[in-house]
Formats: sequence, structure tokens, C-alpha cells
Amino acid sequence: MGCMRCQLHCPGNLGVIKMTERFEDITEAETEMILLGITEQGFLNSLSKKIKMFYPQDAQRFFPVLKRNLEALIK
Repeated sequence: MGCMRCQLHCPGNLGVIKMTERFEDITEAETEMILLGITEQGFLNSLSKKIKMFYPQDAQRFFPVLKRNLEALIK
């Protein structure tokens, strides 16, 4: 989970990049919780299920990266 800029051009990723899926929406309140760095376990469990990006037990490790990337997107 991180920047995909260089990975988009990698020939080994051509098939993977085309795989898309619609995830559950993240609410404005949940977005705010991410930006505030709230790491309450129930929230992290819900978030991991919605975005299917990490397992709940790995949330403490991946959440800071998610927060950083979200902050970069909205600036």
C-alpha cells in the first residue's frame, strides 16, 4: 500500500492494474476519523472490511500509510 506511480508502468503489473472492483463507500465521518488518526479497534475492523486492503490484525501497521496517502490526496 503506497504510491503506485512507478508500478503503473511495470510490464509485470499490466494484468493487475486492469483489475478493478467497487468497494463500499467510506463516509465523511469515517474519512475524518482517518485524518484524525483514530485507531479504535472497531473502526479499524470496519475500515479493513470496507476497503479490503488489510486484515484487521494488520491495521496498526497499515493505518498510518492509509492516513498519509489520504492526506496527500486531499492537499
